[in-house]
Amino acid sequence: MESLFVLNEAGTFLLEKHYGVRTPRDACGPLLQRLVVSQNSARSSKAGALSGSRGSHALPRVMWGARGTVLVHAQHNNLLFVGAASKDVEPLLLLNLLQRMHSTLAWYCGSAATSSLPASSVFAGASSEFLLTEEALRKHYSLVYVLLDEMSSCGYPATVQGNILQMLVRRPSVMEAAMKLVNGSSRVLSSLAASFGLAGSQAAAGGPNGPGAQRAFAALESEAGAGMGRGSGMGEGGGISGAGSDCWWRRGNVHYASNEVYVDVVEAIHAIVDAEGKMLQASVSGVIQMNSRLSGLPELCLTPRRPALLQDASFHPCVKLPRFKRDGVVAFCPPDGDFVLASYWLCDSKFTLPLSVSGSVAFPASASGASAPAGAKFGLYPTPHSVSARRDGGSAGAPGLGTGRLELRLAPFCPVGAAAAPGSAAGSASLNSGVMEAVLVCVPLPSFVDGATLTASCGNIRFLHGSSCLLWEVSSLAFDAPTQKAEGTLTLVAEEAKRVDVISPCETSLVASVQFLIKNWVPSGFKLDSLDVSNINVPPYKGCRYSTVAGSVEFRIDARPQ
Repeated sequence: MESLFVLNEAGTFLLEKHYGVRTPRDACGPLLQRLVVSQNSARSSKAGALSGSRGSHALPRVMWGARGTVLVHAQHNNLLFVGAASKDVEPLLLLNLLQRMHSTLAWYCGSAATSSLPASSVFAGASSEFLLTEEALRKHYSLVYVLLDEMSSCGYPATVQGNILQMLVRRPSVMEAAMKLVNGSSRVLSSLAASFGLAGSQAAAGGPNGPGAQRAFAALESEAGAGMGRGSGMGEGGGISGAGSDCWWRRGNVHYASNEVYVDVVEAIHAIVDAEGKMLQASVSGVIQMNSRLSGLPELCLTPRRPALLQDASFHPCVKLPRFKRDGVVAFCPPDGDFVLASYWLCDSKFTLPLSVSGSVAFPASASGASAPAGAKFGLYPTPHSVSARRDGGSAGAPGLGTGRLELRLAPFCPVGAAAAPGSAAGSASLNSGVMEAVLVCVPLPSFVDGATLTASCGNIRFLHGSSCLLWEVSSLAFDAPTQKAEGTLTLVAEEAKRVDVISPCETSLVASVQFLIKNWVPSGFKLDSLDVSNINVPPYKGCRYSTVAGSVEFRIDARPQ
């Protein structure tokens, strides 16, 4: 990456950083043109009238720029991080670097996220806990450029580990106090001296050069240099660089009043189910997240029940890979705080989906402007999960001119596709007495649907006019509960359906995407047998939990003439 640009959704350049050859701003011209076109089309269409908020999401992640450059961008909270390169580069490497830059800047400059997050955001990690805004970037310009200098060297990833960055660059509150101290503010000097256990009067006595001030300076220097490394690179006083320490990923001088370590195994289900109930694609992605609050330099040994599931996993640099290949155990000296120990992906995994979504929708044939026999109607066949299929167009409740009929069915723990994965039978059996939380069914509707009036047997269902999307929210759903239903009418716009560039209602395909959260169960059957902690004085408190979220789960509903 030769240059980094940060833009807002209006296309305004907020900051730029050049790591090699200076790339002019007009290299981002094609990206800005696509952004304007996407926003204009989103504003003019009913499917994206929410202030054009869907414009940036329609942009390709990798595209050609001007002046022979390639543009790679990542979008977060109305901010676009754009990387420009004129040479051959691995796109995933550049995308990962942009993601790291955003999460780091959000942790340093952002504020705590207050908006409600969907269940799938649990899988996103700790970066979703902080919100980075345009105002935050403008407020901390100098800090942002310091972080960008540390994270990339000549456009390549450099210092991206959180523990090292925390040692090199303090968060704004400490940095601002240190800057005021250097500038000679006696009031700040007194407050800092009090925070280090020194009397304010002693610190202020004699002015900035007094004995109290000297002790405050010494205490501040000791605090600021904690973990920076003064030893030979071995042990707790080791340096922060890989050449000077065996544990460069962990900061030194870590002390806690009570030792604690927590392990979170989070798996995300990715599946596509067609209208016939057949699972077209299925996979599971998982992460092992840890929160280490251990003093000194602890040694941890994690023993998985099925090490084969981690055979192709991506491990943190702290993991001792030779021992894992030899003994099947994960031995490591953890970084301080939150980190991802391992991430894995199980393709073509065989498991049972914890729920099934089916439905039927019917539109009048006259809505599409096509000629059809009297009483004929086009619609969707109910999927195999439906009770029956309706083929007569004159039954009670048939939609009239300008209206359609929609019915959705939500069946918890309905087996779809192949059997459960080996080793997960016990976990599947426990689901019968458990609950599924934060269930959300999202059905984007065509542009010729102007409104919807529906009722649900449980939860809350509503139609979002801005995004032309139907949302069915259920806070909790027991696995032994009966099939839940939501049905009602759809209001159509005849003029919109007659347009040439709009798919006719009889050819419309609906996709229901699902989100959910299941605790104490993972579909792959991954389990941890033990977690041993050594090289510490006080025995730690250990905690472990399992959870499953919906990554990308889609149920397709095809349109067929009746």
